[in-house]
Amino acid sequence: MLLTSPSSVVEILNRYNLRLAKRLGQNFLVDNNVLDKIIAAADLKEDDTVVEIGAGIGILTRALAERVRRVIAIEVDQGLLRVLEEILSPYDNIDIIRADALQIRYKELTPASFKLVANLPYYVATHIIRKLLEDRLPLEYMVITVQKEVAERLAAQPGNKKNGILSLVAQYYAQVHILFGISRNSFFPRPEVRSSLVQLIPRDKPPIETIDEDFFFRIVKASFGKRRKTLRNSLIGSDIEELDRELVEKALIESGIEGGRRAETLSLEEFGVLSDALWRLIHN
Repeated sequence: MLLTSPSSVVEILNRYNLRLAKRLGQNFLVDNNVLDKIIAAADLKEDDTVVEIGAGIGILTRALAERVRRVIAIEVDQGLLRVLEEILSPYDNIDIIRADALQIRYKELTPASFKLVANLPYYVATHIIRKLLEDRLPLEYMVITVQKEVAERLAAQPGNKKNGILSLVAQYYAQVHILFGISRNSFFPRPEVRSSLVQLIPRDKPPIETIDEDFFFRIVKASFGKRRKTLRNSLIGSDIEELDRELVEKALIESGIEGGRRAETLSLEEFGVLSDALWRLIHN
């Protein structure tokens, strides 16, 4: 059955009497050329295990199953599960799971390493990315379609207004590569936003060393708490009780960072130096 056309999607939805849920970000890929490019970018091997989040009607799922040993297809919509079970019935290497991608314990799905290849639902994409990276799973890499703005935030460098918590988290845990843009016309229904294919390769170890990783991320979060404020004022006004004005000023001096800067101008390395300075002042 041809899946990569708007008419095919409409036919399937009508056959199963389904309506797409906008709240679930259901926009299905209907461009064979883009599908081929995604598969090529995923660099799949015959013995791979691939996890797909948001399987939809199985367009990408089927292409994956034809190339790898095992596909774990995750879909939260009960109606679409009926579609998947029929369309994917010829394949014995696909496990279809109804679940919320944010609630799954991925280590229980597959004890071995896996690749993630998915057109992520836009409404939860950033949360899924952070969960997968922060849980330090046996993940070889992700090749994911996300909203273009999210891709730019993932890859944003210091000084870029899109540099923020997501940028720092992603780049702390992984190497980020924006591979190519995808037209709105490649999806049905046509989304209001443009998309990009992104590759994230988890690092063996972070690019910086910190005294306390949890504290490092608390400082990053506090620094971006009020983006219009300076770094100094964001830290002093944060919910970290120990950060009074005197301590923050001492840490800024020790780290050689100008307190009048804004958080988006700082690099990972600078946040590391600053968080370590603050940690030492608090604990000494």
